[in-house]
Order: sequence, then structure tokens, then C-alpha cells
Amino acid sequence: MVKPKADLSKISDSDNLITDLAIDSLSMLLMSLAIENKFGIQIDAKQQFLTVKDVVDYVGNACNSKE
Repeated sequence: MVKPKADLSKISDSDNLITDLAIDSLSMLLMSLAIENKFGIQIDAKQQFLTVKDVVDYVGNACNSKE
């Protein structure tokens, strides 16, 4: 498990994953794999997440389309 470098209580939807939360490419890959495992969805390899909201929206839409 990857431990976040940011204080989770201070993360907002508008935070940029790279500049605000210091997520590098390896952390992004691990995050994507964890999301896929947790929610049972596939994330397109070409999908680019810039903000926390991008991730939340993508997961929400992918989970809703499974139903």
C-alpha cells in the first residue's frame, strides 16, 4: 500500500494530482490499480487524471455504467 504524502483531511476536488499532491507516475499507476481492484472497473490506459475530481467523476461514471 502506498502511503499518501499529503494530509488526507485537506484534499479537495480541485487539487491537482501532480502539483498539489505530488503524485508521480508510479504512484498514479498504483492508484489506478487500487481503484480497479476496489471498484471492479477497468481504467483505460490512455485515461489522464489531472485533479481529484477527475478521478472521482471517472470512478462514479464507471461504477454507474456497471449497473
